Amino acid sequence: TGMFNQCRKIAYTQFPFPHAQLTTFFLFVSLFVFPFLYYEYVNSLWLACIMNFTTLACFEGMHEVARELQDPFYQFPNDLPLNNYQVQFNEALISSMYGGFHPDDDDSDDDDEIGKA
Repeated sequence: TGMFNQCRKIAYTQFPFPHAQLTTFFLFVSLFVFPFLYYEYVNSLWLACIMNFTTLACFEGMHEVARELQDPFYQFPNDLPLNNYQVQFNEALISSMYGGFHPDDDDSDDDDEIGKA
């Protein structure tokens, strides 16, 4: 129950919305400001473009992490259906362990009818 309570605390504690707003704002501002700063200090257009792309990719990564931390247990449509995979795996294990017999199949009524005939 300790792990469940920790997950529940993470799920119900809201991530600070101003952090996500500031990250988005800083990403937008740096998109227009950093190219001029890099070109001023580097004096090479190609190197300035590479440095700008790298910096903005890092900030975009931070923004995506902030969005994921804001709602960590949200199921996106393109997420893997891990619950279904786990159920299928358990079914395969049970089927292989009992030689094709599934414990949830209750065929005890059929055995009684055979004995009566």
